[in-house]
Amino acid sequence: MKKRLSKGENDFIKGCMKAILQNYTSHHHWLFVVGGVKQYVSHKDETYPENHPIFKNSKCICVIGKEFINDWHHKAGRDDLSKPWVKRALEKLLANSMSFAELYYSANEIK
Repeated sequence: MKKRLSKGENDFIKGCMKAILQNYTSHHHWLFVVGGVKQYVSHKDETYPENHPIFKNSKCICVIGKEFINDWHHKAGRDDLSKPWVKRALEKLLANSMSFAELYYSANEIK
């Protein structure tokens, strides 16, 4: 049984999937936990989260950049199976990222 995804996770997957399928590499995509709520952020400036005060005490779960988008765009191809492949791969990536982030942030508690 699949775990139900939050709005932030769904937005992250949709935004990244659109970028990968269209090979749209001008934006970076992040998933943060801000005050216990998962938030999706997409911006042209890769330093945007570092300079924005709302992300000061947040936890970064996953980051997708232009090299990743370009690589997965070419791996996905351009057929009718591309969209389901990208969605499934992003869901697996997100699950692994969540596990890794949980381990990392529990070992390096933000104080």
